[in-house]
This record gives sequence, structure tokens and C-alpha cells, in this order.
Amino acid sequence: MRFLMGVALLVCLAFPAAADMNADLNGLINHVRMKMGREPLTPSSRLAKAARVHAKDMYNNGPLGAIGSDGSNVLERVRRTGYRPCFAAQLRAVDGSSRTAGVASRSLKEVFNDWVNNDIGAELLRDKRATEFGVSEYNGVWGLVLARPHRATGGC
Repeated sequence: MRFLMGVALLVCLAFPAAADMNADLNGLINHVRMKMGREPLTPSSRLAKAARVHAKDMYNNGPLGAIGSDGSNVLERVRRTGYRPCFAAQLRAVDGSSRTAGVASRSLKEVFNDWVNNDIGAELLRDKRATEFGVSEYNGVWGLVLARPHRATGGC
């Protein structure tokens, strides 16, 4: 038990921003999903890692859209984390000032509101297939990955 508590403390100390972002988004996204009659989503560190990889890639190589500079799509980036998706989707946001300032000038809540008020974003946020999410920000480039893992029996 002490070991598990130590590991949890180490993770929180090593990645406080990621843990805080996932906790903050958990409240925002699940409030919206409940209003839409959808099941709540659970945060996933692997999905947050996939979101961060693409956000960092977009920051370093310019706005890439859904395809990474290496030609990868969201399913491939999620699989690289060890997550076994049967569904995955992503939302992105690029802070206009981030390329010069190197910092985010918009909060997670502001970015989330943009996603909610965008037709594609709203559609993905209410997608019944999604059961988990991960969010990340890298120098003003935001990424959100929504996914559903394969069941232990192998099916979706």
C-alpha cells in the first residue's frame, strides 16, 4: 500500500499540470455530457500522452491538422502509447500567440468552450463511443483525445 501511495505521489509531483488539466477537464466534459444524456468519461494518462505528442508535433512543425508530421493519425498515436483503441478521435486548438510567445494565453476552460461551440467539437464530445479522454497543452497548442478501449475479451 505504501508503495502505491508513493507511486501516486511521484506521478503527481512529476506531472502536476497534466493531472490538473485532466481533473479540470473531467468536470467540464462530464458536465456537458450529462446535459447531453451521455455517460461520463474517465481520464486516461495514455490518451493524455497521445494528445501531448501531437500538440508538441504541431508546435514544432506548424499546424498539421489530424495527420502528424510523420504521417500518423490519432489511432496510430494512441496505439503507440500501449492503449488498444476500438475508437479514437481528437480535437485540437492552436493559440494564435503561442508560436511567438511560447506560452498559452488561453485557459483550458476557454479552449473547451471553443470545442463545445464548434459543430465538429460538440459532435465528438457527445459521441457515445467515447469512454475515456486525455488532454494536453504544449506551448499554447492544445490536444484532446477521446477513445474507447478494446474489452478484455477483444471486442469493442
